[in-house]
Amino acid sequence: MVNSPGRSLFDHPEEISDFFLEIMTHAFDQMDSMAWVLDRDGKILFPNQAAMACSDISTKDVVGSFFCDSPWRNYSDKAKEITREMIKRALSGNSALSEDKIAVLDKLIPVLFSISPIRDGIGNIIALISEAKVIQEQKNLQQSLEKMRWETQQWIDSMGAFVAKCDPEGRIISCNRPFLDALDIKLSDLVGRYICDTTMLGHSSKTQKKLQNALKRGSIGIKNSIEVILQIGRQPPQTSLFSVSPVMDDTDKISFLALEIIDISEQVKLRELMIVREKEYSTHLESEINKVTRALKETEQFNKNLVDSAPIGVIYLDEKERLLFANPKMKHLFETAGISVDTIKNKKLSELGIFPDYSSCEKTDNYYKQKIGFGQMKMLLCYSGNNGNKKMHFEVQAAPFRSASNNTTGTVLVLDDVTERKHLEDELLRTRIRSEKMSSIELLISGVAHELNNPLTSIIGCAEFLMEDSNLSNDANDAVRVIVNDARRAGNIVKNLLAFAPRSVSDGKAVNLNEIVRTVVGIRVHQMIKKGIRIILDLAEKILPVKADVTQMQQVILNLVSNAVDAIDEYGTGDKIIIRSRVDGNWIVLEIKDNGPGISEENLSKIFDPFFTTKPPGKGTGLGLSIAYGIIQEHGGSIVVSSSQSSGSEFIIRLPVYTDSMTTPVQKSIQKPWIPSKVLIVEVEKNIRLMLSRYLHNLGCHVDAVPNSNDALNKLKDQAYDLVLSDIKMPAMNGLALYRQVRAKYRKSAKRFAFMTGISESHMEGVIEAPEIPILQKPFSRRDILRFFRKIKTNFINEHHLSEEQEE
Repeated sequence: MVNSPGRSLFDHPEEISDFFLEIMTHAFDQMDSMAWVLDRDGKILFPNQAAMACSDISTKDVVGSFFCDSPWRNYSDKAKEITREMIKRALSGNSALSEDKIAVLDKLIPVLFSISPIRDGIGNIIALISEAKVIQEQKNLQQSLEKMRWETQQWIDSMGAFVAKCDPEGRIISCNRPFLDALDIKLSDLVGRYICDTTMLGHSSKTQKKLQNALKRGSIGIKNSIEVILQIGRQPPQTSLFSVSPVMDDTDKISFLALEIIDISEQVKLRELMIVREKEYSTHLESEINKVTRALKETEQFNKNLVDSAPIGVIYLDEKERLLFANPKMKHLFETAGISVDTIKNKKLSELGIFPDYSSCEKTDNYYKQKIGFGQMKMLLCYSGNNGNKKMHFEVQAAPFRSASNNTTGTVLVLDDVTERKHLEDELLRTRIRSEKMSSIELLISGVAHELNNPLTSIIGCAEFLMEDSNLSNDANDAVRVIVNDARRAGNIVKNLLAFAPRSVSDGKAVNLNEIVRTVVGIRVHQMIKKGIRIILDLAEKILPVKADVTQMQQVILNLVSNAVDAIDEYGTGDKIIIRSRVDGNWIVLEIKDNGPGISEENLSKIFDPFFTTKPPGKGTGLGLSIAYGIIQEHGGSIVVSSSQSSGSEFIIRLPVYTDSMTTPVQKSIQKPWIPSKVLIVEVEKNIRLMLSRYLHNLGCHVDAVPNSNDALNKLKDQAYDLVLSDIKMPAMNGLALYRQVRAKYRKSAKRFAFMTGISESHMEGVIEAPEIPILQKPFSRRDILRFFRKIKTNFINEHHLSEEQEE
C-alpha cells in the first residue's frame, strides 16, 4: 500500500494487509525485546526474531495459534488467564502492562509484559502488539537492593541500642525492633510522633530541653550527641548517649535525622557503622551512575569517530529530506564540486545538484519531487567545473534513521564515489564497441579486397602483354601504360584498406621511439614553421626500446602530428605541439599534446571510428586515427585521448618495453630467380588462369591450369609438379582444404605448394596450418612473379627435380 504525502497510513483500514503488519514485525526484529503482532482475536500474526530465538519451534508452527496457547504463555493456567485479561483490556482501547514471567526454553524469566492496540487513522483497532522486555537484571538489582536493605534492617534490629530515623523536624519515620520492644508499641503507632513528646523517654523537662536542642542542631545540619538519663518503657533509668546525626542528600540538604540511644560504650561503634553503611550504599550508586555515564560518552564519541573517519560520504536527511549532517568525506566532495559547506545545511539534495542517476529520465517537476526510497540506488552530483559541466557518480545505500522509540525520523545516505570507476567502465565499453566496429570492417574489407585483387591481377597481366606488342601505336601504348599504372594504383589502395586487417608484429624489431619521433618531426618541421606552429620535444634521455614495426610507428606519429597541425591551422587556435616520452615501469609512454581548438565532447568517443572525420569532403578519409588505433592495439599497447575546447587535445600512447632487444641482422643478398619446369595452377578466375598460364609459358614452364580443387587432385594422381600454385578462396573445396588433401596423399607435392590470394599475408597468419608455405599477393605483375620465384628458391630447389638455375 502506497503512503501518499499528506495521507494517513490508516485512513482506509480496508487497505491494511498482512504484508504491512509483516513489515512492522520485521522492524521489530531490530529490537532486543520479544515482540508479537496479534490479530483482534488474539491470534499470532508474526513473532519477531528475538521471540523466535527464545523458542525451539519454527515460525510457521506458531503463526495463527492463540497467543494464550503459545509456548511463551501456556506454562500455567494463571499465565493464560493473565494473557486473556490483558488482551481484553487492549481490545477495549487501553494498553495493558504487567510484571510477569515468560516461558523461554523450559525456563521462566521475569519480564515487563505489555499488550497494546494498533489503531488506524480513524481510531479503529486493527491489531495488537505484545512486547516482553526481560527485566531479569532489574529484578536481580531490585532483589540485591532489597536484600541490602533487609540486611541493614536486620543488622540494626540486632543491635542492642535503640535507633530511630526521624525527619528534619524530629518526627519519627522508623526505628529498630529493640526500640519497639522496649516501648511495647507498634511501628505504625509510633510513626509521625515527635520524638521529644514521647513520655517514655523520661519526664524531666530539663531532659526534654536537651533533646529539643540536639534535634534543632541536627535539623540545621549539626551532628551532635548528648548524655542524658532516660527511662525507656519499663526499663530502669540509665545513662544513655542521645545522638542526632543529620544525613544529607546529593544536594546537601538534610534527608533525615538518625537518632541513637545507646550505652556510651556501644553507641559510637553502632552509629559509625550505620553511617559507613549508608555512605557505602550512596557511593556504590554514584559509582554505578558514573560508569554508565562514561560508557555512554565513550559510545557516543566512538560512533562519531566512526562516521567522521569513514572513507565514504555519509548524509543525514530529516523527515522533509533536508540535509542536517554530512561527514568530513562528504563535505570534501561538496567542496570539490565548488559547494561551500557553510551553505549545505537545511537544503534538499536537488538544491545541491544531487539527483537519481536515471539514464533516460527527463528533469521535469516530478523528477525533482521524487522521494528517496530505502535501498540501493545510483545518484549524480552535477556541478560546473573549469572545463564545463561535470558529474560525480555515486553508489548509494539509503536506510531509515530510527529514534529510541523505533520511529523513523529521517534517512541516512551512504555515498560511495565511483566517478573514476564509471569513467573506466565507459572507456572500456567504448573500446569494446570500437573493437567490434573494427572487426566488422576488417571482415568486410578482407572480402572486398580479395574480389578486387582478382580482376586487378587480370588487368595488369593483360596490359603487360599488350605493352610487348610492337604493332601498337604510341597512343595505344600510352593508354596501356595508363592501364598498368592505374591498376597498380588501385592495388595500392586495396593494400591501404587492408591496413584494417589483423597484422602481425612478429617481424618487428627493437626500436627507439625517440628516434622515430625525431624522424617524423624532421619531415614536418618546415611545414609547421611556415604555419607558425612550434614543436617542443621533451624526450626522456634514457628510454628503453619497444618491439615495433618502424614504418607503422612512423605512420601513427605522423597521423597524430598531422591532425594537430591541420586543426590548429584550420581554426586559427593554438601555436604549439608538445611531444613527451617517458618510462613508466614496463611501459613506454608517448604523449602528443597541442593547444589547439580541442575536440567536442560529442565527437570525443567517435574519433577512432573508421571513416569518421570532421574535415570537409575531399580533405580527409577518416582512416588515419582508426589505423593508428589498430596499429597500437596490435603492438600490445593502448592509445587514449583527453580533450577540452579550452586547452586542446592530448593523445597518450603506451607500449610495452621490449626486454629481449637482441636482434640478429639480416644479411641481404641478390638471388637469381628460379624458374620451375612444371607448374599446376588452381584458380577459379578464368582470366587469371589464362594470363598466368601464358606468362609462365613464355618463361619456359610447362603449365597445367584447372578451375577447382578436385581437378587439381586428379592431375596430381598422374604426375608431380615443381610448383603447385593455388588460390585460397574457392567454392566447394578451398585452397586450405586442398593443401590438407595434398599433404595427406602426395607429400612431395605438399613440399612444393604455394598460395595466391588477395588477402594480406599477415592476415593469413594463424589460419594456414604450415606458416612456411609461400604466398603470392594479388594483384601481381610479371616482376612480382619473378620476385616470388626468387623468394621461394631456397625452399623449393631439389636436386632430383630441378634443372640449373636460370637468370631473370
